[in-house]
Amino acid sequence: MFLDILIDPDKSIYNALVLLQKTSSKCLVVVNQKQKLLGTLNDGDIRRSILKRKNLKSKIKEIYK
Repeated sequence: MFLDILIDPDKSIYNALVLLQKTSSKCLVVVNQKQKLLGTLNDGDIRRSILKRKNLKSKIKEIYK
């Protein structure tokens, strides 16, 4: 279950939205290839990036906290 909310920082904003919807979670955990914690990403982060006119194809490494 916990592994379902892990996401790579090179994934797109669109991929993050799909994963948030699929898992019904409020937050995703951003990890690198070695599973090291890099930060978190929630729907508010995505919403703010869209308001700043980011493309859905942009990578989440530009917006996660």
